[in-house]
Amino acid sequence: MEEENQVNSYLVTDKFPKQLNQMKTKLKYYEEVTNNKALGQTELSNYRAKVIKIKKNFNYILFYFSNYLRLMN
Repeated sequence: MEEENQVNSYLVTDKFPKQLNQMKTKLKYYEEVTNNKALGQTELSNYRAKVIKIKKNFNYILFYFSNYLRLMN
């Protein structure tokens, strides 16, 4: 039980915040790229797919994080 708490604490206090920041940076970049009018439709579609994937991952991590915090209270 103690080991599981340490792992969860590491995930919530260290790993997930870093991943969220990395995702925010990528998301901002991809959103800026998709707003560029010089790209072709295929490139735009690829970047939009990446944005959707990052948003899904971001939401998953936030969901896990919020559930963990609720359990800790």
